[in-house]
Amino acid sequence: MRVLITTHADSVGFSSMVPLAWALRNAGHEVRVATQPALTEEVVMSGLTAVPVGEDHRFPKLEEWSSEHEDEDDPLLDLLTSRPEDVEWELFSEVYTDSVNWWWKVVNDPWVAELVGFCRWWGPDLVLWEPVSFAGGVAAEVVGAVHGRVLWGMDLLGRMRSRFVDALAARGGGRDPLAEWLGDRAGRAGGVFSERMVRGHFTVDPLPEVLGLGAVAGVERVPVRYVPYNGPAVVPEWVPGGGVRVCVSLGTSVVERLGGYSSGVGGVLEGVAAAAGGGGVVAALPGYGGAVPAGVRSVSFVPLHVVVPGCGVLVDHGGPGTLLTGMAHAVPQVLLPHPHMFDAPLLAARYEATGAGLAVPADRVSAGSVREAVERVLSEGSFAGGAAWLRDRMEEMPSPAAFAAGVEDLVDRHRSAGAPQPA
Repeated sequence: MRVLITTHADSVGFSSMVPLAWALRNAGHEVRVATQPALTEEVVMSGLTAVPVGEDHRFPKLEEWSSEHEDEDDPLLDLLTSRPEDVEWELFSEVYTDSVNWWWKVVNDPWVAELVGFCRWWGPDLVLWEPVSFAGGVAAEVVGAVHGRVLWGMDLLGRMRSRFVDALAARGGGRDPLAEWLGDRAGRAGGVFSERMVRGHFTVDPLPEVLGLGAVAGVERVPVRYVPYNGPAVVPEWVPGGGVRVCVSLGTSVVERLGGYSSGVGGVLEGVAAAAGGGGVVAALPGYGGAVPAGVRSVSFVPLHVVVPGCGVLVDHGGPGTLLTGMAHAVPQVLLPHPHMFDAPLLAARYEATGAGLAVPADRVSAGSVREAVERVLSEGSFAGGAAWLRDRMEEMPSPAAFAAGVEDLVDRHRSAGAPQPA
């Protein structure tokens, strides 16, 4: 088969798809990665074949402007994590419309037409798309390909869509800004809106059920085990020998937004260093230029899948990629989720409930609270047991290779059920 991987220019979304793409390639399928030009080099460095289409989005510029002109509240994240009965329709409708206009359009409009054109020329049998890259769903529907979303974390957007559709129906109808937008873009290519443009025929989910959202209406969940990918990597000379006791990885966005931590990154490092007893700490802190305590090795990048397996604890921001990498190696974690990092706070709470580690809310982060959490995880054996249990839940999930082995049956099933006809 011909399989097209599609993602807007976003490293996090793409990295989570690389092991799946390679599993499909190793199973004998033709694989291409269609993306915006800015991500081309990263795709090529992964060993996959890149197809740059359209123009780059400018969402980071919009985020920068928003952070300078808005308050600390994030209505979208509040909406994503709230119970439906706790949200008034007027707020729901307003935030949903803003998400379409100021997020999803911004990252998809610069390349959707060109992606449709490439799909018409290449003729993919299957399109797999990152869940914010609706351009992939539009292109697949227009050319009549089976398609599915590939999640990199919780399916908060899928749940949000289901709640919006249900709320709209309960009110007897009304404006659906997402359907209007996607319908317009599909219409320009001769297609029509389908709810599949939002949810896909199926959804690949890397989270074990214990961390997920459960069943989401209108979504066919296909569990596929997360496999860590950190890009081209070299084992640092200081890794062999087991000298790393604690690894700190706070992610680029958290380092750039220190306001989320009451003590800043310096306080986090101070607490970790004290808990580790003055040595054996490595901290991956891209762009950080602050003070580093004695006994802490600060680096701009470290391949987590290389360093984490030998650690006693991983201290991180709770981003899905980092969290799942630690889980894959059964390493207990201390999570410091930034309150504005999409699903990180909710994931952290669910992770802590498994007994595999601890979570410290951003407004409680200090040198003292971090030290206390790290000391507990290092000294209490129950956390290692919880991390091993969670690793076992991951290993029960089908691997990317297993998905690739059965993908033709999955595609055939959806074709026979009535895949879209080419426009």
